[in-house]
Amino acid sequence: PTEIQRLASDFLSNYIFLSVGRVGSSTDLIAQKVEFVYDVDKKTHLKDLLISEKMKGTNGKHALTIVFVETKRAVDQLAYWLSCNGFPATAIHGDKVQMERERALKSFKTG
Repeated sequence: PTEIQRLASDFLSNYIFLSVGRVGSSTDLIAQKVEFVYDVDKKTHLKDLLISEKMKGTNGKHALTIVFVETKRAVDQLAYWLSCNGFPATAIHGDKVQMERERALKSFKTG
């Protein structure tokens, strides 16, 4: 966020920077993975990862997973593909209306 703070000071007067927790890192409750996978293998690899994560759920709840992709179109396509393959999925991106985004977040939080 150094670049964002610089932009804020350039365009805003008396802006406030609010930080909760450590800046630039995630909570210890979130596991982040970065793996190199060839394009042709991505869906199969994702499916295998989701199956293994599904087994890690606790108290009868499945482990929650967020997947980031490059384009809005890819978001919708991946959510559809996941749903067709037995993984409850929802898409969130800037072309969705606020109500759709809120519904998707609520659906994610409740599992």
